[in-house]
Amino acid sequence: MKTMLGKVTWLLTAIGALNWGLDALGLNIFYMVPFTWMPGIIRPFQLFVGVAGLISLYMYFLPMKK
Repeated sequence: MKTMLGKVTWLLTAIGALNWGLDALGLNIFYMVPFTWMPGIIRPFQLFVGVAGLISLYMYFLPMKK
């Protein structure tokens, strides 16, 4: 369960990092075609990616159990 949560949060965190990097070039993943069809889903998805980043940081600094 923990490894699945880690993989999902790392994937969403990678999407957030990619979006942040592309934003420097004037592109934004959240305003591309799939999200423009459903504009009401942009803000919740951004919040979901942000929470995934927080979980990812927590899991990174969590001490490993042997």
